[in-house]
Amino acid sequence: MHRHQDEQLRTQPFSSPEVLETIISTEMLAAMEAAVAALPEGCAAVLRKSYVEGLSNAEIATALQISIHTVKSQKQRALSLLRDRLGPGFVFLLYFLR
Repeated sequence: MHRHQDEQLRTQPFSSPEVLETIISTEMLAAMEAAVAALPEGCAAVLRKSYVEGLSNAEIATALQISIHTVKSQKQRALSLLRDRLGPGFVFLLYFLR
């Protein structure tokens, strides 16, 4: 947690919307990071390159020296595994990774 977020938690009541938002977003990101870390290595690499680094499928294929078909398959598998672990509403969390 960032120092600013720590300070918010110490100085604002828990009923504060800002504190609750910080707690929820921190927990959601932690859950997402843990779920991505538990993915098979190939799936995690493709997912990170796509959603964190913002690379296209072709760029990912080149960077990882795999086919575009493999990139698409690994990405689909990663998303399916994340959906199973985190529930159907997880997709919006991917936008926080960027």
